[in-house]
Amino acid sequence: MKKTINLGAIDLSFHKVAAAVFELILNHWGYEVKGSYHPHEKMFELQKTGEVDLLISAWLPGSHSLYLQSYHNEVIQLNPIYEPYCIWGIPDYLAEKGIEYIDDLRNPDTAGFMEKEINGIGMGAGISRFSIEIIEKYGLKESGFYFISNYPDDFYRIVEKKFLNKENFVIPLWYPQFLHHSLPIVPLKDPKHLLRGQDKAIPLLRKDSSLLFSEKEIHILSAVYLGNEAVSAMDYSFNREGLTAIQSSLSWITTRYGGLEKYLSHLESQIG
Repeated sequence: MKKTINLGAIDLSFHKVAAAVFELILNHWGYEVKGSYHPHEKMFELQKTGEVDLLISAWLPGSHSLYLQSYHNEVIQLNPIYEPYCIWGIPDYLAEKGIEYIDDLRNPDTAGFMEKEINGIGMGAGISRFSIEIIEKYGLKESGFYFISNYPDDFYRIVEKKFLNKENFVIPLWYPQFLHHSLPIVPLKDPKHLLRGQDKAIPLLRKDSSLLFSEKEIHILSAVYLGNEAVSAMDYSFNREGLTAIQSSLSWITTRYGGLEKYLSHLESQIG
């Protein structure tokens, strides 16, 4: 009888394509994988209550530590699979006007031509919470800036449309993310460090769920490393080339390693 693994990911496309790499591996080993995808708070709550065995992944220590803190002793942190970070970005054509720091947005001349509405995604995301704090602590509220949350797909379309129309706007974003694959987005410098710097994307395995795996399998899962560029490329394939998450991840594995079996051989070689 196949063992069932409840695999969870935050309901954003780049999390889904990263989780699909693990799903391919688990399926190859003969496990039955049940995937679930929910907003940030809900996904961590499901793992806390034992309904998710393996969560791909938590951005630590900056973006997601508040969701993990109440049950961190109940999980094993596997090795990081990429190194994400949040940005406040602007289009390259604005960077050419000398806008370099978040503080520059307060300059009366700059504030005069910038759009004051800053669109982002839902408030469960670290970048959205950080954006509210940035507007407050950099004094941008006094210049008329404010933040509005959107469904992710709506946000992506807003950014693409504003780029197309050469609008003057701020882009609260993160990396890896597929928009970087197609749009020249320039990060603003954040001397107050309100964007928290670079995180590590850590897969979380419940300690009680680890009994479902052999010791070797856990070592192999912990040897998975994707990197920011790979996740962005898979995310682009998923969002703009019509591939499913599984197809996107398998395409990356095949291009990089020559197929799933060769990829697994590579992972085994990493654990000695």
